[in-house]
Amino acid sequence: ETARKVGDRFDIVVAPHKLADFTETLEADYIPHQVIDENVQNAFDQERTRITNKRAKGTFDWSDYHTLEEIHAWLDKLASEHSEVELLDAGRSHQNRTLKGVKLSYGEGRPGVFIEGGIHAREWISPATVTYILNELVNSEDAQVRALAEEFDWYVFPSVNPDGYAYTFQVNRLWRKTRKPYGPFCYGADPNRNWD
Repeated sequence: ETARKVGDRFDIVVAPHKLADFTETLEADYIPHQVIDENVQNAFDQERTRITNKRAKGTFDWSDYHTLEEIHAWLDKLASEHSEVELLDAGRSHQNRTLKGVKLSYGEGRPGVFIEGGIHAREWISPATVTYILNELVNSEDAQVRALAEEFDWYVFPSVNPDGYAYTFQVNRLWRKTRKPYGPFCYGADPNRNWD
């Protein structure tokens, strides 16, 4: 549940090395609190293990989140199996990862629709949603979806922050930004607003 007014209960995640200071601040202001889970990372690790075990089976579906490599492999497979799907390379990330997408087109001269996902690295639902939409546009037998798919040229990029997205699988599940260094102590920018 989400707090909707002053006095409502809510949950907050605090980094382990900040917990003592945070608790001290709450107590100084007589704010009641309770530590619910002392190791949130454990839940992330369990999720990662479950996903890794499922991936070993080689399936791509929308019941779990997929790594960047799996998404790119799925795009490759989609393009190899469907002549109306063309692979696109929009350039390279700071860590030299491909900004891979596809163009879905059933003919020339149609208006274009651009769909991007994965701007914020930790928001795994975004690339999953984009790949789901693309899968529906390519494979759905629903007449309304078919009409929509064929009315436009679709430019689809599931993960436009590939470095950050990969980092959330490999190092820090809650990482949000890109991975480009900006000085010795600052990594990344928020790619939906920091373009310099």
